[in-house]
Amino acid sequence: MSKQFRNFYPQVDVEALRQEYIGKNVLDLPTPSFIVNKDTIERNCLHMIQGAKNIKASFRPHLKTHKTLEITKFQLGDYSTKVVVSTLREAWSLIPFYEQGRVRDVLYGLPIVKSKIPELDDLSTYVDTLRILVDNIDQLKLLQEYGREKPWHIMIKVDMGTSRAGLHYQSEEFKQLVQASVDEHSDVVTLDGFYCHAGHSYSSHSSKEAEDYLYDEIVAGNVAAGYAKSIVPSGKYLVSVGSTPTGHASAEIALTKILPVSDNIDEIELHAGNYALCDLQQWATGCISEDNIACRVLVEVASTYPGRGKSELGEVLINAGVIGLAREPGQLPGFGLVSSKPYDNWYVDRVSQEHGILTPFTESTVASIPKPEQIAKEFPPLGTKLLVIPQHACIASNSYQWYFITDDEGKMVVDVWVPWRGW
Repeated sequence: MSKQFRNFYPQVDVEALRQEYIGKNVLDLPTPSFIVNKDTIERNCLHMIQGAKNIKASFRPHLKTHKTLEITKFQLGDYSTKVVVSTLREAWSLIPFYEQGRVRDVLYGLPIVKSKIPELDDLSTYVDTLRILVDNIDQLKLLQEYGREKPWHIMIKVDMGTSRAGLHYQSEEFKQLVQASVDEHSDVVTLDGFYCHAGHSYSSHSSKEAEDYLYDEIVAGNVAAGYAKSIVPSGKYLVSVGSTPTGHASAEIALTKILPVSDNIDEIELHAGNYALCDLQQWATGCISEDNIACRVLVEVASTYPGRGKSELGEVLINAGVIGLAREPGQLPGFGLVSSKPYDNWYVDRVSQEHGILTPFTESTVASIPKPEQIAKEFPPLGTKLLVIPQHACIASNSYQWYFITDDEGKMVVDVWVPWRGW
């Protein structure tokens, strides 16, 4: 089934793309395009691995932001053989790494749905360890109904307060799920540990605030593991913590702060994903600088509208909107910030499906971006190509069938990478 399933995905002729585009100037590329700086990615990935080492943690990079083998290599480095994926398409695409021993442990990062169970079972025959997330006792019943001889490796998703997926570690539902996992369903599942993700750490304004969120993740995981050990004292539990802001904080936090609140944890694991590319949302947290942002969307000026909108100068129409940039809000204004000089005093104020509206920063809005700017005095001419930093790289990147990879200066194309698409 798995081979047939994988063959349904369309294949892109990457060699033809490389032949066409390698050596071209970025400003000669079609618009809109997704542009990635390889050297920045490598630096970002090395820094996150150092953060994991600082807190004596293993590391499980998330692949959902980029969905490529090339960036996965940078994320793993020589430190990890574990990943977390958000789609089974990502997991199937890692088969070359399973065969090479570069990836030995895969976590499917969503609580399971019934229709995916047969495919997950099939996938588990390709990788040494496949772990799945649960947050509902009835999910254990689904696994039992499916029936297989080998127990499933599970991790319980902990709700860190965002009310997305997961259970609060002090709730009765959480305790019942732990009890069922180690007791009446212990022949069906093996409870490996707990997964804590402080998604609200994106609201951080400084490394110190992100550090507090990381501390909270570890405390939650420690309490969760402690409850499991109160039932099975001999149990050994992995606690996976992280997000990109708390991952960045791992490089700063003192180990002495963590040790007193991790006594029930047998292994701390750090996970993060966005950090490889970064974006405006990460810049706003105060944990990174503009130099850490490895991606841009190349857009083109289609029209100008003097005297229209929020400023006296007017507005600019570009050929990228919701599909090319995403409609993701953030702490910084708009849906993208132009980084191309001398037009880096414009931002994407509104988006429709295939086009966006640039607005110049005014005296009141210029203070809301993390660098000084001059107020715009003129429009970019029609046909001008501009690089825009997206609010959220995970969403913006997903619309592009290939990424143009640049040298460290960001001017010339040195490669083309094809991401995995689909579920």
